[in-house]
Amino acid sequence: MHRIRSRGIALLLGGVALIAAVGIVEAAIPDSKGVIHACYARSGGSLRVSDTGGCKSTEVALDWNNVGPAGLTWRGEWASGTFYNVRDAVAYQGSSYIAIFSNAGSTPPNSNWMLLAGKGDKGDPGATGATGATGATGATGATGATGATGAQGPAGPQGPAGAAGSAVRIAFEGSHYFAGTTYEYIVGMNLPEGTYAIVSRAELEGTCASSAGNCNDTLYVGCYLRDASNDQSLGGSEQRANVNGLDRQFLSVTIPSVVTAPAGGKAIDLWCFNDGSATGKLGSHGADIMAIKVGGTF
Repeated sequence: MHRIRSRGIALLLGGVALIAAVGIVEAAIPDSKGVIHACYARSGGSLRVSDTGGCKSTEVALDWNNVGPAGLTWRGEWASGTFYNVRDAVAYQGSSYIAIFSNAGSTPPNSNWMLLAGKGDKGDPGATGATGATGATGATGATGATGATGAQGPAGPQGPAGAAGSAVRIAFEGSHYFAGTTYEYIVGMNLPEGTYAIVSRAELEGTCASSAGNCNDTLYVGCYLRDASNDQSLGGSEQRANVNGLDRQFLSVTIPSVVTAPAGGKAIDLWCFNDGSATGKLGSHGADIMAIKVGGTF
């Protein structure tokens, strides 16, 4: 009798466990439809999750779904030849849109599209970056072709007359001896037609010796320009100097004059003398004639 009871109790407990296991398998949170059931106590505010949704009279039943609404489908940049379904999203000119009606060739924004995110404002300029390292020098480029010569431009207006020019011609006699009170020919030149400012010069070097008399005697020297065609004087000068003052030094006698040469030109000569009665003759000398043409060139 005792054994029968024990075996019955064991069978009964096994059945209960089986039923409980089946209940655990069937009852799930959330349920097969994705709904979560809960009971909220009217007094105290405690909340418990229920696998069946059965609540007591002192509780309020609460249900919610853990499955969210359908999301959008990103289609990238909007294209005019593409068909778009509802909830297709695109990018266009910096903004994004979602289709609320199916469409094709409908350029957003319009009634077929709803704005998701508008294009943002242009941001502030960033800070200036650090200067980069200097790059290597590039290769020298090829020489470009020479351009065509441009057409000759028209002649410009004649400019005002320039100032009168001048030219200089010099003749020089390098070494010559002369003595005595008579004039001797030294150097000459031919002047082309025109008017000239003339400066002639004789540079004399004297030697004082016992055979030449007293070195303190005075000496007269002189030079004149002459017209070679008629031996007419064109101007000159004389100078008095101490003989000792000429010793190995130069004495210049300048002769300023103005000469006009006719057509065919004019020949002029330089003649000089010295009073050698007290000193003997002078040594070597040089002479020149400098002619400056007035208002032109040679």
